Amino acid sequence: EITAAALGRIHSVLELSRRTPVLRSLDELLRVAAEVASTKRELIYTTVSMDRALVQLVFLRQWFGNLGARARNVLLVGANEHTCQVIREASIPCFADAAAPTQRGRQNGFGSQVTLKWWYARVLAEARFHLIFSDPDVVWLRDPFAHWERSFDFQGLSDIRSVNLTVQSHHEITCMRPWMENMCAAARALTPSRPSRAAPGHAHDNMQHA
Repeated sequence: EITAAALGRIHSVLELSRRTPVLRSLDELLRVAAEVASTKRELIYTTVSMDRALVQLVFLRQWFGNLGARARNVLLVGANEHTCQVIREASIPCFADAAAPTQRGRQNGFGSQVTLKWWYARVLAEARFHLIFSDPDVVWLRDPFAHWERSFDFQGLSDIRSVNLTVQSHHEITCMRPWMENMCAAARALTPSRPSRAAPGHAHDNMQHA
């Protein structure tokens, strides 16, 4: 159940995304992140690039909606302005990226959002935010921050890992690519510890030079 206060907070983040539709600098990113985060500097974020069929929007509706009151602490970053225009029309806050440098390296055919997510993780971790990153096709059942074991610096939930799954050309398992090994997870949680702050940078650099 979402309280009126939580709904008001979610609406205020949507209004913030309308006033600041594009993140044009690192300072602007950190200002917006601080406004979206909880009082404990907790953030849930994802990156997305909208497809022509709007399948990503279907994912985002359930991803955002299932977070309940915790949706007030979502930082959703679109790979371009068109992506965020579509998402905001669905009353979901979205901030288009223009702060990150040009992304290079292998990107799984999903566009810059793949390497972009690691750049944002690096910057936000270095700014001492508590982060949970997840792909938008993750289905949340409860508030992830309330049910995450915090004794670890860095945690991840595996994305498509099964010894019984047949690898076919129409169902490629990207986690099995050597350059993706040890980085493929549908959800990740980072504390502001020194090891956590270093991990996204290592992952981003590895993908940039793959």
